[in-house]
Amino acid sequence: MTTFEVATLLLVALWLAVLSVLSLLLVRQVGILTARQVQLGIVSEQESHLVKDSFSVADDGPTEGSMVSETAMVLLPELAMSNSTVLFFSSSCVPCRELASKLGHHQKEIAGSVALVSGPDELAQAIANLLPKNFRVVGDPVATKVAGLLNIHSAPFGVYVENGYIVQKTYIYELSDALRMLRASKRQPLEAGVIANSAHM
Repeated sequence: MTTFEVATLLLVALWLAVLSVLSLLLVRQVGILTARQVQLGIVSEQESHLVKDSFSVADDGPTEGSMVSETAMVLLPELAMSNSTVLFFSSSCVPCRELASKLGHHQKEIAGSVALVSGPDELAQAIANLLPKNFRVVGDPVATKVAGLLNIHSAPFGVYVENGYIVQKTYIYELSDALRMLRASKRQPLEAGVIANSAHM
């Protein structure tokens, strides 16, 4: 094979891999939205059974009541605090961007928290700029490593931790879901984080 043919095959393989990842992300986001519609009574359980059979918060994220691994605590010390809320965002996730924007408009109502934003720096920075200025924003590689250690595969996602133990986990369907979890963290705002939020500068 010529060099051109090899390069073409490599590009096709790379493109197929990207499409596969995007398809998986799309399916999971559809699942989150469908589950929310079932919860609100917009869609019946029968209509959503195909998604529901393969999509459940019980199978995503850490087990409630379990202890956070020491490795995760080292990467993200807030996981070992007396009480801490950590929100997970993906820079390529549209609902994540919408949630970040809404949280930014409610920063006076909530305590400081930690936001993990996975993805390319430029896209992650865009989400960081939308978040409240009292959030500590952590990007990759830490964000992806911690999400993996906590078995989190979907975003936006939130976990509430007390003394190193997972007390609550949830998909963040709406702003109210995030606010309810964040208001449980009654501690001093955290310092500016790894990714510079424009409000921090």
